[in-house]
Amino acid sequence: MKYLFYFILIILWPIEGYNQIFKSDFNIKKSPLIYADIDGGLSNGLMLGIYGNIQLNNSWGLNIGYNHYNRNSKELPSDFYSGFCLWDCTPTDKFFTYSFRLTKGFKTKTQLIRYKFELGLALVQLEQVHFHPVIHSLWSSIGSNYYETHSTYHNNGISLRAVTEFPFSQVTGLQIAVLGTLAKNGYSVGIQFGMTFGYVREKFKHKNKKNED
Repeated sequence: MKYLFYFILIILWPIEGYNQIFKSDFNIKKSPLIYADIDGGLSNGLMLGIYGNIQLNNSWGLNIGYNHYNRNSKELPSDFYSGFCLWDCTPTDKFFTYSFRLTKGFKTKTQLIRYKFELGLALVQLEQVHFHPVIHSLWSSIGSNYYETHSTYHNNGISLRAVTEFPFSQVTGLQIAVLGTLAKNGYSVGIQFGMTFGYVREKFKHKNKKNED
């Protein structure tokens, strides 16, 4: 857990070295930014997220997202084997999260690095897997020794996300984020890496320099 804390500090804390590298005499026109991002990452399983963003004046904004990840089942029997299998051989619990978050951006000395924090509500759907022994048969000798059923639960929760964005151009960029969701049916914390696209940032304009006589 302490390593995750250190990682969050690294992601959120403005890095002076980067600021010096990218520091320029730019005049940035402030206007709403509208863009999407697609992220993949790791929690206690694989994670995928798709989000839409509206950022007002590079400060306050909204984020609407869908997130899906697989969690290793606590009910997985110790003697479970999948038998002949090529893909997704071990059944997992599946989380589907629909989130609505208020976002707050933080200014830096350059517009090539942005930080923001997101906090809001989440609708969480959990599909929990249950395992049942297979009665010995010809199939059980080549297939799994358990078959599974699923139970579905719905809960409300809290979702938060700390994001560092690298808007390299007006229409695309990269980002890294730490995502956490807390609900009655469990919690998740994970790291995401993704790509942004849309109206990501304004075009840079150099300040007009006055000529001195």
